[in-house]
Amino acid sequence: MIRLIVLGIVATMTFTNFQPAETPLSDVGDKYDVDLENSKIRWKGKKLVGYAHEGILKLSKSALTITDSQIESAFFEIDMNSLMDDDAIENPNELGLTNHLKSEDFFHVEKFPTATIRITSSKPISNNPDAGDRNFILTGDLTIKGITKKIGFPAAISMENGSFSAKATIKFDRSKWNIKYGSGSFFDDLGDDMISDDIELQVEIVAKEAA
Repeated sequence: MIRLIVLGIVATMTFTNFQPAETPLSDVGDKYDVDLENSKIRWKGKKLVGYAHEGILKLSKSALTITDSQIESAFFEIDMNSLMDDDAIENPNELGLTNHLKSEDFFHVEKFPTATIRITSSKPISNNPDAGDRNFILTGDLTIKGITKKIGFPAAISMENGSFSAKATIKFDRSKWNIKYGSGSFFDDLGDDMISDDIELQVEIVAKEAA
């Protein structure tokens, strides 16, 4: 159970076998093309006692509409097969944790190959000094393994000459998405093997106005 901590981490994403045929956005506003290669998602999870693990995930599909420099609506699909922890990135032979996170114990990637985040509204805020000049609270739906729940999180948005970028920190309780492995919400007497239910995602989105 050594690195299984990471499992909770991975929950940071929205994993689901739900795959909409299309991702309709609001007809109001300008459409933007998201750079799937240069946009980034990093996850972080930890044990309650001991070490933490981090790694990456990649986007496989997206749609984004902007109105007056503000997100009107957005959809992001995550390729769960892209899941890797930093140990595996540094050494391709170190796949133990990555494979465990992809297994039925955690995200069951074979059955749920994608995860999704759908943004439905954004609200300007002015009391988040770490987010920069254009700060927002984004709200929407996070889907993991077929379970969808509402989420809200802060984001810093920048727009200039048709280019869009956003940085956001998403934190959520994996137990609410029925990710049980090593969770004190489901099991007693885990001791030092208990994995935190709290997952953190650092997300960076890069996009350009559609031609």
